[in-house]
Amino acid sequence: MVILARSPKTSRAYYPGQYSDEAEGRAPVCSSVDGENIDPDVPEPQAKCCSVCPRNEWIGPEGSRKKECQDHRRMAVLLLPEDTKRLLGAPLYGPVFLKIPPGSFPNLKKYGAFLKDRNIPLPSCVTKLGFASPDVSLFAITFEIRQMLSDSEWDTIEPLIGGTETRRLIGEAKVIHETAEEEPPFDPPKKVETGLVAAFGAKSVSEQEIIPPKRGRPAGSKNKPKEASAEDNGGRVSGFAVTDVDTRSTNAPSKTAGAFRTLDPQKSKDLDARVDAAVKSPEEEVDSAMD
Repeated sequence: MVILARSPKTSRAYYPGQYSDEAEGRAPVCSSVDGENIDPDVPEPQAKCCSVCPRNEWIGPEGSRKKECQDHRRMAVLLLPEDTKRLLGAPLYGPVFLKIPPGSFPNLKKYGAFLKDRNIPLPSCVTKLGFASPDVSLFAITFEIRQMLSDSEWDTIEPLIGGTETRRLIGEAKVIHETAEEEPPFDPPKKVETGLVAAFGAKSVSEQEIIPPKRGRPAGSKNKPKEASAEDNGGRVSGFAVTDVDTRSTNAPSKTAGAFRTLDPQKSKDLDARVDAAVKSPEEEVDSAMD
């Protein structure tokens, strides 16, 4: 496997009662990722913080002391795809969580010092895990370098080292699960009687007869409109129509005023003779001027 990252702090978890096979896999009732602050989602916090928690105190005689709260180190590792394909039937391509128990802390510290002395970064090599012999330490994990990664292999895993999932597994990034807001069930409103059909009838608004407003003065006005008559001036039509009265003057009609508007042929003939007698021709005007 490739160790992508490890938590710099010691995490803690508390499981009440004695350990049993039936209890394996259950969640702790209290835990702390950073070893001091209680995680916010624990069901039964045992104290305000780990430093004052009685579950985190060492008890018992010298040489066999123990405490109820368990320490562990968190790691994000990438299992080799060939191994996961052989064991699981399909390769894994993402980081997974590895919990290091307190009995393995000395071996992990020794392995980290070995790599540091040789200037080998922890994610740049393939690490082989094993178990120490029971006569040395019970269930203690051992660490051994297997080989260095090639340049192309390093380019493949480098984005995973600082990835969000890797940081979450070692406790440096907390994932907030967003819950979708539940929409209330749609309850359609009940149908009510609007009265539109009864008010407008069967005809639509566009088919109804539109009555234009009446013109004139508003109702209740004291000034009455002047009544217009088709006939005026003693039965004669006024305006631009031809009449026997000269409407251009306010004086009484002259004797000759009606001659220009009469339709009698005899009167028109007499009028022409009178005009000819009164008006000289252009030749006569010239002769008169020369005399």
